[in-house]
Amino acid sequence: MSFTEVSFENTQVLCGNIYDAPSPEKVLDFSSNVNILKLPAQVKKTIKSCNMSRYSDADCRKALKNLSARHGVEEDCIVVDNGVCSLLSLTLKSLRIRSATVVMPCETVYKNICRMNTCDIIPYVLSERQNFKMDCENFVELITTRSDAVVMSNPCNVTGRIVSKNDMNTILDYCQSKGIYVIVDETYMDFALNDQSCVGLLEKYHNLVVLRSPSEFHNLAGVNSAYAIASKEVAEIIRENQLPRQLDALGNALCACAYKDEKYLLKTKKWIFENKNYFVKRLKEIRDIKIIHSDCHFMLVSLGEVSATTVYNRMLKSNILVRDASAFTGLDGSYIRVAVKDKKSIDRFMEELMRCLV
Repeated sequence: MSFTEVSFENTQVLCGNIYDAPSPEKVLDFSSNVNILKLPAQVKKTIKSCNMSRYSDADCRKALKNLSARHGVEEDCIVVDNGVCSLLSLTLKSLRIRSATVVMPCETVYKNICRMNTCDIIPYVLSERQNFKMDCENFVELITTRSDAVVMSNPCNVTGRIVSKNDMNTILDYCQSKGIYVIVDETYMDFALNDQSCVGLLEKYHNLVVLRSPSEFHNLAGVNSAYAIASKEVAEIIRENQLPRQLDALGNALCACAYKDEKYLLKTKKWIFENKNYFVKRLKEIRDIKIIHSDCHFMLVSLGEVSATTVYNRMLKSNILVRDASAFTGLDGSYIRVAVKDKKSIDRFMEELMRCLV
């Protein structure tokens, strides 16, 4: 792991881009990390009853009340918005971040958002030799006080690996002592088999901003909704720079009813555990590929000598979509990212993957 000089192509790598497939309506999408389980009944009822002829509540009162209860924080500590990307951009702008250490591999959009906000990027690239596991002591030793903030995803949106609360404490202790903000994207923490959310650390660390979204977890990728949790002071600074009504009626409704079904949460994690084990077992049938350990519902897979872009294009012809990870900084051209699906879909995926690797 190290800080290193890297080149940034202006390449946007998108998941869920089914529209390039021969038959988009029939595509088997392994590229997007959306919950495969059906929408909880209460959420479905709330969304269906949403009155689209009215303006949404600009103060998001029901949404804030629900999210406050869910995370055990005061409503003043929460800022709702239409997406994590929008919130990351708003946070960088509001806190006047001019230089950010970005933990990589990461979503390409992080780099684009930094550029849009005239924020210099200091890349910290996780080591492939260590299976992209964060070495927090090494990170703290190398992080430079030129950084106004650290930007990272947890679980990592590329590898699926989690930084534990203990390790996050190490990072936050150092950064708080140096006046460095830590912005953590927890979009996929709800899918983690071992929840290590930073939200509970907010009382101790006023330099922490946590970004989350209920959309993917509730199988509603088409509904833009997200929220930031921070100290009251930081949340107020972010809110002051926000345009009004950034959360539309559907997003507002989702945030107002999200996470209320505890059985849905447990059922999701049980489903992930069972099907992920099956997926890993099937992938291990191919000797020349490498599976990176993941703590959630998607995995990074190295295809060895075979180009990820080649496999992406070949599988797309069969209406199977994978995430070509070759454009992520810190990865070579052999990596694809795949989400866990049901066993029938996994079997079809494996059949096509074996054919494409020949």
